[in-house]
Amino acid sequence: MARKTKQDWMQCAIELLVEYGIDGITIDTLTRKMEVTKGSFYHHFGDMATFRAEMLAMCLHQSSTSVIERAEAGATPYEKLMLLTHMAALIDPSEVAIRVWALRDPDAHDTLIEIDARRLDYVTSIYRQLGLDDAAAALASRLFYCVFIGGHHLLPPVTTPQMYEMFTALRQLAGVQSE
Repeated sequence: MARKTKQDWMQCAIELLVEYGIDGITIDTLTRKMEVTKGSFYHHFGDMATFRAEMLAMCLHQSSTSVIERAEAGATPYEKLMLLTHMAALIDPSEVAIRVWALRDPDAHDTLIEIDARRLDYVTSIYRQLGLDDAAAALASRLFYCVFIGGHHLLPPVTTPQMYEMFTALRQLAGVQSE
């Protein structure tokens, strides 16, 4: 039996979250899917509350901190916006699953509020760097974010090409010119 890392556990948990919701993440389902013993789970996490707290911390990092760090690789504000657009246009089923979890769990709710605030602040800062005033930058970032969230929640979800099309329209509406 191969040794599993915390990242392996988190990846498995996200897969279960997408497929079954938060109630589908139990010690039994995790250990069965990962083909490990319950002792392995307890060795890494101790209990389910600790596991879920680490899962939320991972979501916060991957959904905001990591995204911002990747977008910061852009040399100019426009390149940063385009990197962010590329990441946002990819349809990720875990985005919806985490939001559904947040409807039922106060800790997940608080984490999602922080994720949304960090993302919105970052997008707003990019629009400011692109020359929009504070009010226009705030509006443009909310529109960007609503397209991102809404695209994941529509049934059927919009496609990645449709997401690009909507983000292009938003840039045009905001008066953002390509470099």
